[in-house]
Amino acid sequence: MLSAWVFVYSAVLTLRALWCWRQGGLRVAHIAREQREVAREWSAGPPPPTIQVVLFLPMLREQGNVRDLFEALNRLDFPAEHLLVVPITTERETADQADRTRAAQALLEDLEARRTGARFFWKHSRSFPVRKLSAWVKTFQRDEEGRREVRAALQSALEQPTTRECVERALAEGASRAPSFHVHFPGVRGNKATQMNHALDVLRERGVLAHPERTYIGVYDADSRPHPLSLASLALAAHKDLAPAFQQYPIYLKGAERLGPLMRNEAWLQTARSLCVEYPRQLEVNRALLQGRMAGRTFTYCIGHGEFLRADWLLRARFPELQPIDDLPTGYMLSLAGQRIVPLPFFDVCEVADSLPEFIHQTSTWFAGQSDYRDPPARAARHFGPIPLVRAVRGRVEQVLANVQWATLGLVRLGVLGACLLTGSWAAGLVVLMAFTLEAAVNWGLALRLVEGHLDAEHLPRLAYRWSSVARPLFSSVGPCTYLLRRLFAQELPRYKTER
Repeated sequence: MLSAWVFVYSAVLTLRALWCWRQGGLRVAHIAREQREVAREWSAGPPPPTIQVVLFLPMLREQGNVRDLFEALNRLDFPAEHLLVVPITTERETADQADRTRAAQALLEDLEARRTGARFFWKHSRSFPVRKLSAWVKTFQRDEEGRREVRAALQSALEQPTTRECVERALAEGASRAPSFHVHFPGVRGNKATQMNHALDVLRERGVLAHPERTYIGVYDADSRPHPLSLASLALAAHKDLAPAFQQYPIYLKGAERLGPLMRNEAWLQTARSLCVEYPRQLEVNRALLQGRMAGRTFTYCIGHGEFLRADWLLRARFPELQPIDDLPTGYMLSLAGQRIVPLPFFDVCEVADSLPEFIHQTSTWFAGQSDYRDPPARAARHFGPIPLVRAVRGRVEQVLANVQWATLGLVRLGVLGACLLTGSWAAGLVVLMAFTLEAAVNWGLALRLVEGHLDAEHLPRLAYRWSSVARPLFSSVGPCTYLLRRLFAQELPRYKTER
């Protein structure tokens, strides 16, 4: 009986992988055609943009990314008179300095006591990147000179200028070719959404948002490196249709070459998810809305790496502050309200988490945003009118199923493999492992086709990293399970950095 169920489970995974391969291949070809069409229309002489674009750049502890981000935005092919760059910094960074000083002291104590096991990395990854922790451990244990070097590095990290100072210096030196306006949030509480809402208020008071019905508020994170034609594709799409929102999808390959096998694999598989899941899902939602089918697919979301929100409704609804992230509930609210989010064909190249502890923290935060069942429907009804009952029900069902699948995916796979081992069903275990491997190979193959065809990557990793794809679902469920356990035992959620 067990073997029969395992074979059915494997068959479902195999059919799903083959379907993803077919749909993903069609999507790659479709994106390629759209990119060529945008490049042709824009190079032929673009129509005068009917829109103004205001780019919000929320930053917290991003000293190393400030100038690179401005350089990336300088490469955008878009009229400067229709663009305003708004870096947003926060006083929280200064207030957090005392916490970072205590974290540095605790780190030194653990190094002195040689407490450098797995718990060491889990504990200190909330304050310092894991790659730095690994380097410091090796250097500290080398000799006395190494210990002095680590102490000096920690002192230097604590004494570096704030992101606010880096932004002010860069703008004073002309780092941004486009008009820019720096907004500093004076509070120490709140999150990314709080800072961006403050920026909305400041810009409205200064008359920058005088024509909100044709102004789009774009959001890029500090690690964003958008394609030069990103805003061109936005202008051309908005020239035909002033949709409530546009979405540029992320490619998580920035700096992937410095990652270890597990997280480099994660970078490629998150890229494949953008192509195989998020992009076509949004097209399906839009297709149903254009046909007037309120009972069509509903659950979707925005992504902070290149979301563009029309300012007229955003000034009313604002960015949601209840959850640690704002993009996911914003997109879901729009979909419940029957508002379209139009995908753009050019991608934003950005980073993935650089270590497993950071990845678990990150996925826990994402899951928290996806687990809000009350606020998105309430905000949709408040700002856009009553939600059709059939749409509200379908959205809730899809949201619950998405969360259950995310949280239990790893547990189900471990359970299937464990059952095969305990019952001695070696053939069934081999079949299910082959299904896992096929699924991973499909995701890798689609990501490679996308990158080879459209990003001109010189070095494409192959087999060495694909094998870790089989274990990836096991790790992706740890963050959601961590969040659920915290909620179960009424623990306060950690105050993680949500700017990216």
